Amino acid sequence: MQLKVVYYIVDNIIEGVVEIWLTSEDLGAYGHDIGVTLPELLWKLVEVIPEGCRMRCGMTNPPYILEHLEVVHFNIL
Repeated sequence: MQLKVVYYIVDNIIEGVVEIWLTSEDLGAYGHDIGVTLPELLWKLVEVIPEGCRMRCGMTNPPYILEHLEVVHFNIL
């Protein structure tokens, strides 16, 4: 599933998209069901998103995002 997200975003960047929105009811819970984490997905996306393209992440609940706070906080500064 994680690679499908990355491939989908790459396809859209090729088509000219310059802003990516990752959103769900609870983005912080991403990957709990497939054995990956949100930071892992974000690192993969950072590798393929070109300079000048923006990524917005939205909608999470404290219990899940707190699991990743140290990694996520470090990377957004």
